[in-house]
Amino acid sequence: MSIYTTLDAWTEVCRSLFPKPSGASVHPIHSCVIQGKRHYIHAPNLAKKDPSYFQQLTAYARKHCINLQADRRTPTDRNTQGRRKKFLPIIFIAFGVNAGTVFAEGEQRSLNMISKDAHISVANDNLHKHADEDSGEIRQDLINPVVSKHLQSILKLHLVSQRDDPASIHTDIKHLADYYSGHPEAVTLIESIADKEWELAYAPHTFQTDVKGTRLHVEDVTVYFDPRSGAKLKFFDRCADKKPFCVASPADALLHELLHVHSVLNEPARFIADGGLDLHVYPAAHERKTILKENILYKSMSRRDQHPRPIRSEHSGRHVLVSCVTCVD
Repeated sequence: MSIYTTLDAWTEVCRSLFPKPSGASVHPIHSCVIQGKRHYIHAPNLAKKDPSYFQQLTAYARKHCINLQADRRTPTDRNTQGRRKKFLPIIFIAFGVNAGTVFAEGEQRSLNMISKDAHISVANDNLHKHADEDSGEIRQDLINPVVSKHLQSILKLHLVSQRDDPASIHTDIKHLADYYSGHPEAVTLIESIADKEWELAYAPHTFQTDVKGTRLHVEDVTVYFDPRSGAKLKFFDRCADKKPFCVASPADALLHELLHVHSVLNEPARFIADGGLDLHVYPAAHERKTILKENILYKSMSRRDQHPRPIRSEHSGRHVLVSCVTCVD
């Protein structure tokens, strides 16, 4: 049964649970990521049932770069696959009669390796013309089999299986673990969030951490990643001449998202204080700290394996197609 078949029946009850101005409308909205883009899923008859609310929701979604989509499921649809969880996170956005203020039971912040305000495209840039520049091969002498197995168990524990997962997803997890096992900094980072509540899910052409909660506490963290998507980052030092320095492999891009997870879950009060769950304030302080941690991490890893990694000061770039989890082309 569609979630909205049930939710419509008790929307009136919710009106008494969530503060809102007199005369406001409120409807259940499901927040999710579809093909790497943030979406609000609403009841299929919302535009007809409450056209004023729908118009204001459309304006709100456009302002915050959110796509709207009507629920397509039917009461007899048994397909529960995809990115929807068993217990769906529902938010209630109430608009005042004059649409002056937005109230919400919950907020969702999407933290991206590449700023949502930057020009983002997915491309295969033919970054390397010589095969020997960077093969993406993991240095065998750095792999620790015992540590790798341990990291695999952590990553698979948090991995959410989906119908559209690539067939190679578990092999990619193994390669990620092999790669990380040779870098104590990466091992420490992953172990520090091993027992925390967060999820890892595949999404094409995406490296994004979604944080849901209120302005008082964090409720849910989901990391979306693509093992075949690297990040070409804006770099201030000879980017045109040394392209490997401009591109983060999928494995390194995932570390950036895990740095977000570490900060959000280990220091939630600081994350919220930095505007992490305020949709009207860009969390600039949090992003600066994350990029600083990323630079320190990448520098340390590069000293060890002599592999060039981006060292940046800006939160901009675009996704590029790559051939393996540790490749930059």
